[in-house]
Amino acid sequence: MLRELRESSDLQPLTRCRHLLVIFESEGAAWLDFSERTTPANAIDACRVQFVYDAAAIEGEHARQIKGTAFGFLSCLAASVAWQMTRNLETPDFAAALEQGLSAMRDLREKGHGSVSHPGAGFPAERLAAVIKDPGYRFSRAEFPGSAPKSAPASPKSAGMGPSQAWSLLVDSQRCRQRTDDQPAYELARLVLLNGPIALYDVPHVGIGNLIAVHRDEIESLRTLDQLICRYRDHDKGKLPLSIGIFGPPGSGKSFAVSQLAEALLGKQRWLEFNLSQFDTLAELNGAFHQIRDRVLQQQLPVAFFDEFDSQHYRWLQYLLAPMQDGKFQQGQLTHTLGKCIFVFAGATSLTFETFGPPAPSQDALDDERKAHREFVLAKGPDFRSRLDAYLDVVGPNRRMVVAPPDKKAGKSKRAVSNGNNEITETISGYSFREDLEDLTFPISRALMIRSKLGCARDEKLDIDEALVRALLRAERYRHGARSLDKILQPLQAARPGRLQRSLLPPRGQLDMQTHATGFLAQCDGAEPARTVPPMSEADVAAVAPAIHRVWRELGRKGGWLKPWLDAEMADLPAAIEKYNKKQKDPEERKPPWLGKFLIESNREAAGRMPEILDIVGLRLASGRWAADEEAAVRQHLEYHLELLAEAEHHRWMQWHLQQGWRYAAKKDEDHKRHDCLLPFAELAEVQKNKDRDAIRHYPDFAKEAGKKIVFAAADDPHATKPRRSAAKP
Repeated sequence: MLRELRESSDLQPLTRCRHLLVIFESEGAAWLDFSERTTPANAIDACRVQFVYDAAAIEGEHARQIKGTAFGFLSCLAASVAWQMTRNLETPDFAAALEQGLSAMRDLREKGHGSVSHPGAGFPAERLAAVIKDPGYRFSRAEFPGSAPKSAPASPKSAGMGPSQAWSLLVDSQRCRQRTDDQPAYELARLVLLNGPIALYDVPHVGIGNLIAVHRDEIESLRTLDQLICRYRDHDKGKLPLSIGIFGPPGSGKSFAVSQLAEALLGKQRWLEFNLSQFDTLAELNGAFHQIRDRVLQQQLPVAFFDEFDSQHYRWLQYLLAPMQDGKFQQGQLTHTLGKCIFVFAGATSLTFETFGPPAPSQDALDDERKAHREFVLAKGPDFRSRLDAYLDVVGPNRRMVVAPPDKKAGKSKRAVSNGNNEITETISGYSFREDLEDLTFPISRALMIRSKLGCARDEKLDIDEALVRALLRAERYRHGARSLDKILQPLQAARPGRLQRSLLPPRGQLDMQTHATGFLAQCDGAEPARTVPPMSEADVAAVAPAIHRVWRELGRKGGWLKPWLDAEMADLPAAIEKYNKKQKDPEERKPPWLGKFLIESNREAAGRMPEILDIVGLRLASGRWAADEEAAVRQHLEYHLELLAEAEHHRWMQWHLQQGWRYAAKKDEDHKRHDCLLPFAELAEVQKNKDRDAIRHYPDFAKEAGKKIVFAAADDPHATKPRRSAAKP
C-alpha cells in the first residue's frame, strides 16, 4: 500500500491529506497521519501509520462466510469517524474510530437491516450507533513509521539467504532495544508454550480446527486451500475429483494438517485414509476407489488421504492419473465413475512440491542422475504433478529448508549436517537444501506442537521448568521431525498434570537419538536468569491506585455504565456511597456501607499487581521519565500482547475477589458479594473484556502517576536471580 502511494502518480495526490483512512473491507483499516511531513516528497517516509486489523482473517473473509449483503458499510465507518471528531477535534482517536467502524460494518453484514418479520424498518442507525459506542468485535492495533515497511519476498525461492528487509508484524512484535530483527521468535514461542494460542491473538495467524500457522507462506497456502475446498464443496458439479498434494519431510505432521482442514470444512465423517506403501496389487487400490465411490453414493463428499503415494519407486502414479483427470477408474472391462470427492496425496520422499521428483539433468549430469530422472518420467511423475489442483508444503518442528545450489559431491541422500557456519545443510534425492534464515517462526510451530503432544487444553497454563522451555524451543534440530519431538515428550506427558522438570528427560544416549544431546543440554544450562518481580512500594501503590480509579471512572462515563455512587475520587468513595444511600428511600436501593473501602482496596490491589503482569511480556517498572520513542515502543509492545495481558489482569482480579468472598451470579449484587464477571476471560462479553484491555493500555499512564516508566527487562537486569535448576537424569 505504501509503495503504491509512493510510486503511483495517480495516488500521490492522496498524500496531501492530513489524515488518510484506507479500508480493507471489515477485516482491517489503516490510518496514515501526514501531519508531520515537511515537504510533499517525504510525505510517506514522514507519515505515521496505525493499522487496525483482525489478526486471524484476510480481506473479504467475513463477507464470504455470510450469504447476502446490505448497503451502508462505509456509512458505518463515516459515523464512527465523525463521532470521534466531535469528542476531540484537535487530536481525534482515529484508531478507535476504525475499530468501532469495522465492528459496525460486521454487525451490518451479519444482521442486515433487521429481521424479515419487521419489514420497512429502514437503515438500523440506532442499532449500529450502539455498536459504535460499545464495539462487539475485537481488532488488534499496530503502529509503525511509513519508512519501515518494505516489500515481502516475491516467492520462497528468494528466501533463505538471510533476514530480509521485509517488514512484518510478527518481527516487529519481537523487537526491543536488546534484540535484533533476525532473532527467531523465541520470546513469543515461550509465551505460546506457557499460555496457549491466546499469546498469538494479536499476531497475524490462521486457525483451522486445532491447526494454527503463523508463517506467511503457510498462512497463504492454507487460506488458498480453504477457499479452494469451499468453492469445490459449494459450486463444483463434481465431475472430477479435487486433487491436493501434501509435501514435507517424514514426521512433519502432513496428515494432521490436512485432516484438521477437512474436519473444519467438511466434518469428521468424510475422512478415508489409505497407505499405498502397504498395497501390493491393483485390486487393493481399486478397493479404495470403491470405498470412495460408496461414500459418494451416500450423498457425502469424501476426503481420501493417500499416504506415501510416491512409494515403491512411484509405482502407483500411473494408476492415479485417470481418476484425477477423468474422475473414473477401470476394473477389468468395467469403468466406474467416482463422483464428487477430494483426493489428498501425501508424499514421503520430497521436502517440497518444487523438489518432487529428481531434478532435470544438466549437460554434465552423472549417469545415475539421468537414469533417476528418466525413471521418474516413465513413472508418470510430471503428468501427476500437472494434475494437482493445489499443494501444501508442511515444515514440522524444524526450521524450514530451501533449495541451495547443487552439491556435485553429494549422493542421493545425505544426513543433515552443519556447514561450520551454524547453518544446517542437507541433500535429499539430488537436491541440496539449506536452512531458510528468514524463517523466524519455527519456534512458535514447536511450541504449538509441544502443547498438542502434551495434551494441553486451549486455555491451559503449562507448568514447566524454564530451562526445559528454552531447550525444547531452541534445540538446533529434531532428527526425525515431529516423531523425535514426540519421543522426547513421552516421559513428560506421563508426568502431567504435575510440574514438568528437566529430570524427566530421557537419558543422554536416548536423547541423542532424537536431537543433538550435547547442544540440547547446553541450552538447559544456558537458560536466562529468572527475574524476581519486586513488589510495588507503598508510596507507588498510593500514587497509582487513584489514577486507576480515575481512568476507570472516565471510561465508565464515556461508556454510559458508571453508577452515580461511584462518580467520585477514590478517597471520597465511602462518603459518596453514604451520600447516595441517604437519598434512597427504598432500603433495597442502598449500597452496603463497606463497599467504599472495598473499592479502595480493589484499586490498590490493581496497582500492586502491575509489576507481575508486566513481567509476563518482559517489561518492568523503573524510576525516571522516558523519551517519546521509548514510550511509543512500550505502548506498542503492550498492544502486541494485549489479549494475553488482559486475560492475566482479569484472572488476578477474579482471584482476589474470590479470596474476599465474592461469588459468581448472573446479576451483580454488592450486598451479597455476587458479581457477573467472575467468569473465565474467554466467557466474558466483549464490553467486559474491553475494561481489562483498557486497563492494560493505560499502564504507561499509571506508571507516570508514580513517577516511573515501563522498560524492557534485559538479561543483565539488576533484579534478576539465577534460576533453580533441576538435576539432569544420569
